[in-house]
Amino acid sequence: MTKKASIINRIDKLSESEKQKAISFFNKYPVYGNRIDWNSKSLKYSDFEKVFLLANASKNNIKRISK
Repeated sequence: MTKKASIINRIDKLSESEKQKAISFFNKYPVYGNRIDWNSKSLKYSDFEKVFLLANASKNNIKRISK
């Protein structure tokens, strides 16, 4: 288990499905890990959703999705 995965699993505010979605996202796109303040005690799912949207809107991902 990665360090990010263990941090995500300790966030009580997230449901199990939200945790799994976040973990799989950061396993697939580790470069976006620096967009989250991992030291914050008040992480919410909306913090992760912002990063998900950013990744989906990136130029490289738009090219990859269109192929």
